[in-house]
Amino acid sequence: MRHNRRNKIDRLTQNKRRSLALSLALDQIGEAKAAHNVGYCQTRLDTDVFDVGGIAEEIVTGRYSCKHLLCPQCQAARAARNLAVLVPILDHVRKTEPNAPFQHWTLTFGATTPGETGQALGAISKGWTQPMRNSAYRAAVLGSIRCLEVTRNDVTGLLHAHAHCLVALHPRYYAKEAGRYVTADQLRADWSRKVGRPVSQIHMGAIGARDDGPDGLRQALVEVAKYAFKPTDLYSGDDNAGWRCNPEAVRSLLGVLRRRRKMSLSGVFYEARQQLKLPDPDDDGSPDFDDIHDPRLAPFITALVRIWDEPRCDYRVLA
Repeated sequence: MRHNRRNKIDRLTQNKRRSLALSLALDQIGEAKAAHNVGYCQTRLDTDVFDVGGIAEEIVTGRYSCKHLLCPQCQAARAARNLAVLVPILDHVRKTEPNAPFQHWTLTFGATTPGETGQALGAISKGWTQPMRNSAYRAAVLGSIRCLEVTRNDVTGLLHAHAHCLVALHPRYYAKEAGRYVTADQLRADWSRKVGRPVSQIHMGAIGARDDGPDGLRQALVEVAKYAFKPTDLYSGDDNAGWRCNPEAVRSLLGVLRRRRKMSLSGVFYEARQQLKLPDPDDDGSPDFDDIHDPRLAPFITALVRIWDEPRCDYRVLA
């Protein structure tokens, strides 16, 4: 039997190595308790192995997570959990609004110092909520999934806060006689007025959704919901040379993202979550979603326990 396990375990191993670098950085900025929790995050993994067409597939069935905001292991689990919640919501909206077009909007604020970024994030939230109450936008937008993201310039130390929005539009949004169309200039002007500063960069991109072949809509959902910050803004190095984590980047990102709502649903997306009785994807108190596998589809081979081997800096199977 061929083994197709290493890709999955390699990703988990890389994230664990990054988390150890994050633990050191947290300790350097005086976050001793968080450093301890992150350092011990996912030192044990419970997995099941299945025979899938002669290939051994290893599925994570239990992980023991710190749930720290910046932990790369928990970030990957959080992204999987978000998609496990958002995909059925999106599918429900597509069924109830089969003729609704979708767009991906990116709304920026501009570069700010770490001390100013908290106010920028607040302005982004208010700047999004208030225009959506305007009659022009209520006529155009059926609902949205809005996610905050903060990137960091490693040279200047400035932060760039912005929002990614997956927007469901009225079925007659593009009909000229309906008068529902929102131009980029109109959105830019309204957005600049609501956030209290001139904003030159916004993006409004139409999304193609097809039942056959690659689904552009689902790919857009992945892009919108996968992270609140880019791992490249924190880490440098590689598995061979070792990973390093920038303590100042950790300090600034923690300062602006901690206790901050990073994802919100409105309109038809919120209604779909309520009808499907799914958890709030922004709630870190909800359980992690591990790998999903239907045991009826393939015979079970064995269950494994993987333990982090510190001297080898790798996961090993517990005998």
